[in-house]
Amino acid sequence: MERTTSSFPGTARLAFNITLNGDTEANHTIVNNLGRALLKKISAKLEGQEVMSLDDADIYLCYRDLWMTDKERLNAAYYGIHVDDGGNTAKIRLGAGDSVAATQPDASIAAAFGDRFAITLDFEILTDHGPSYQAGLKDRLSFELTFNDYGRVIMWTDPTASYEITNISLELYVVTNPDLARRKRQQYEPDSGALHAHITPPEACVQQEGRDLELQPEHPHTVAQRNHVAL
Repeated sequence: MERTTSSFPGTARLAFNITLNGDTEANHTIVNNLGRALLKKISAKLEGQEVMSLDDADIYLCYRDLWMTDKERLNAAYYGIHVDDGGNTAKIRLGAGDSVAATQPDASIAAAFGDRFAITLDFEILTDHGPSYQAGLKDRLSFELTFNDYGRVIMWTDPTASYEITNISLELYVVTNPDLARRKRQQYEPDSGALHAHITPPEACVQQEGRDLELQPEHPHTVAQRNHVAL
């Protein structure tokens, strides 16, 4: 972004088109909350150094989204959340053979978004600390996403089914204002930092007779703590 441009908090997202591939079933569809379910792992990096990493992101983030308000869920169709429709909206958007295309508001939502969905990039630097000013950071902020297995995304009986992600683009609302950019630059200097959540899966102690203790992660229960990252 330009040096006078800041991004509006909570608007950063990765948009994409999704296509389902398979030859044996026409009634294909996807799980609800696709924008979360797609992610096996997400990590945030500053100039290549990892500052946040979340394994099994789909489990934790889908669980966290259960606390969204009814209004937030109704406004989250772009992210693959469809409310009280029996899965019909997703089927229309992806051209499933058993979709009921005349049903409202399912048809209107499908017409607005089609097969384009989005993943929220809700790392706290972009959401909880006011406008984000990339040009003012000492290090470049980047994300690394690992997409999930087919079976955790597609609702399909075809064992060979797969999905294809295309036309990936970064979307966000921006404010172009030299004074705001100057104030954000001053905020980042000198030696400023930001708090963010660190999610740690608890570990269980497993012992078999005659063997040493082994630590094994348990999911989906997680422990969240606040970490500090230098900006």
